[in-house]
Amino acid sequence: MMSVYCSSCRTEAPKYSKLYELIERDPKTKGQIKMLAIAVGNGDEEVKEFRDKYKVPFPLSRIPDLALHRAIGSSPTPFSIYVRQNTSGRMGRVIDTHLGPIFDHGDLFRQLTGMMTMDLASIENQGRKTEGRTAEVKPIITEKEVEGRVKNAFESMDGSLIQF
Repeated sequence: MMSVYCSSCRTEAPKYSKLYELIERDPKTKGQIKMLAIAVGNGDEEVKEFRDKYKVPFPLSRIPDLALHRAIGSSPTPFSIYVRQNTSGRMGRVIDTHLGPIFDHGDLFRQLTGMMTMDLASIENQGRKTEGRTAEVKPIITEKEVEGRVKNAFESMDGSLIQF
């Protein structure tokens, strides 16, 4: 998931292009690992401009209504989802996700190559064993204290605060 207005996505575009080139050059991964970028909330022209400017060699699609983005929790961009397809034609399994930029396209290539050999049955069993947990998060300071700190921060900038 990406956005044409996301500064990290613009910075990451060349790294993902290099990753795509690594995948396409390696006979073990070519045709086995697929990449798709989904631009959330962007229009056709915006996506075309991004693709042209950053020379994106892999498919770049868009979802203007944000429905898919909301379905996965409306995460910030870039957000990567790694799916392992089942050879029996059944639905694929999410193996991993990553929020934020990648640091090294070579490292990610090695991770993806490793994911190709993971045993799907054990991955599916791990998913079944996972239980959801709920945790209550309580603020460490009150809303009034937050308000006071924000007011003080604004006042310290130039000494005057007209309205808060």
